[in-house]
Amino acid sequence: EMNIMAMERAIEEAPALPGDAALFINIDPPTFSHSQFVPSMLRAAAGAEIALDRIVLEITERSAFTDDARLEVFDELRAAGVRFALDDQGSAYSHLSQIDRIRPSFIKISNTFGTAFEEDETKECIVRHTVALARDFGCETILEGIESTATVHAAANAGVPLAQGFYFSRACPASHWTGSKATLRAA
Repeated sequence: EMNIMAMERAIEEAPALPGDAALFINIDPPTFSHSQFVPSMLRAAAGAEIALDRIVLEITERSAFTDDARLEVFDELRAAGVRFALDDQGSAYSHLSQIDRIRPSFIKISNTFGTAFEEDETKECIVRHTVALARDFGCETILEGIESTATVHAAANAGVPLAQGFYFSRACPASHWTGSKATLRAA
């Protein structure tokens, strides 16, 4: 229920974001099996008048999918325009075994591997291979944990198209992102 409430609240705040901004929302795998998950999301999106193709559900690795997981929910949501991201790849429960079912638009590499990856041969190898895997599946890669200029350059050299981390901004309340477009570019 907490995941659903947090998702509804995030969607309610979405109209204040720039019109083309995607809204990434973390969702724990068991939530996808909750009977109110899809209806709640569709109601919240309709109420906020946000297009479903702006919503990206980040499937966290905090827990595994349950044995009774309704994986057809991904087909239903994808048909409505919702996109998916596999979040924090490599940090806990891997959902790569479900990649054919989820068909994510994004694979997010955990900050466990992203932070200063250019200083560690093993991390660098994992990043390069995950970028290649994502590309093979038609996904974009998002590298988490970017904290320095050196990591920004190394990520670009490794072919990482998208990144997040403290180098760009610390976590901020939603009101931070509802400023003018000039403010948003600076952030």
